[in-house]
Amino acid sequence: MDFIAPKLRNVGGDLLETDGTSVAAAKKAGITLIDLNGDGKPEVIVRQSGSFCSATGNCQTFVLTKKDGKYVELLEEVAQTYAIPGQSTGGFKDFVLGFHNSAEESALILFRMAEGRYQEVGGCSARREYLGDPQGKHPRWGPLELSCVEKFRR
Repeated sequence: MDFIAPKLRNVGGDLLETDGTSVAAAKKAGITLIDLNGDGKPEVIVRQSGSFCSATGNCQTFVLTKKDGKYVELLEEVAQTYAIPGQSTGGFKDFVLGFHNSAEESALILFRMAEGRYQEVGGCSARREYLGDPQGKHPRWGPLELSCVEKFRR
């Protein structure tokens, strides 16, 4: 997590401030501040870019919380996007990461808080076969195949 520290310092001041300036600087640095456990203090979501991303657009993604004056990692994964559904587990909102495995395959993984970290508990894989683009104007795709399991493995 050493590479995250400079980004946190560049935000200036305490990340927990929401004076507008800190929040704007955080977003520019690839950092999102959101309260995931309802304690009134935001957790930090860091989504890396550039060399921290794969060819399919999946990037290093971290969820951090401040505990005893230090940032503690709750999740580290490679993902293209994330969502926070309304449900909570273990005092924290559940967390969903979206992955692009290829142009034809994607996955959504559900994480829930357990033992002080976000743990993978299930997910869905979506696959759609590329059928070509005979005229070079409109790519054609086959039907969407969706497979969901309780304990999903990528």
